[in-house]
Amino acid sequence: HKLPAGLHHAPFIFPEGLSSIETLLTNIQWVNLLVFACVVSKQGLLRVAIENARAQEKQDQLERTELKMELVRERELRETLERQLSMEQKNRGSRLVETNVS
Repeated sequence: HKLPAGLHHAPFIFPEGLSSIETLLTNIQWVNLLVFACVVSKQGLLRVAIENARAQEKQDQLERTELKMELVRERELRETLERQLSMEQKNRGSRLVETNVS
């Protein structure tokens, strides 16, 4: 884990004049601080991952919407072409009947 600047170089403290219990308590404080820094770092990474997932979901939703719109446009175009083809077939049929009657 990357720690905040300066913490990764912080040595355990064995100062002269402190009892072993005081030294132990001081070192526990340092360990707690390092653990806290790791937790904060992980929370920051988790926050970034959540934000990235949300951004990706928005992008996916936008793409789905665009694809739906394209599908609607293609469907409308197909229906228009089918109507035109049907009208053209009817017109040809009418002309054939007129030709045969004449």
